[in-house]
Amino acid sequence: MTAPVLTTAIAIQERAGLGADDGVDWADLGTPYTRLESSFVARSIAGMAVQVEVAGHKAPPLVLESCPANHTNFALGEMVLFTGLEQNPGPIVLVFSEPVWGAGAQIQPDYPGAFTGGLEAFDAQDRPVASVRRAGLSTTACDGSAIFLGFRCGPVPVVRLVFAVEAAGGPYALAINRLDLRRAQA
Repeated sequence: MTAPVLTTAIAIQERAGLGADDGVDWADLGTPYTRLESSFVARSIAGMAVQVEVAGHKAPPLVLESCPANHTNFALGEMVLFTGLEQNPGPIVLVFSEPVWGAGAQIQPDYPGAFTGGLEAFDAQDRPVASVRRAGLSTTACDGSAIFLGFRCGPVPVVRLVFAVEAAGGPYALAINRLDLRRAQA
């Protein structure tokens, strides 16, 4: 049994509250509908390696333009990482080559209606550092209203994140938009 982590994590519900100093823009991975492997390495804007894995995949994850091509409540024209077709529920797992002190993204299932989004963060010893759950409403408004799941932590940094969704009648594929990162300790 691992010892609990003594940390203070603060849930963040708005992107601006994170104080990000880096991020991963999924548009850097290709054009809309680019098919990706179920495990690949992306680079943050500052060059940090981020191992991306989509668990339980039935189809490769996609990078796609959010709206109008994919009717969601991400912002019009925004690129998102999508767990693929055929109701693949993920989760999306991100492993950082360097520790981070906070992270967050907007999240939505590929299904209209109520859902719960979840974000879990783990330290280098794979101990939980932060867990954020938030209720949301998945729509086709293309208005940027997808819920934001994020956290800031200290004194223990994070090296792995897990994004997931739960919705009645699921499982449903999920998508996250730009991943914002806080690499400087607060």
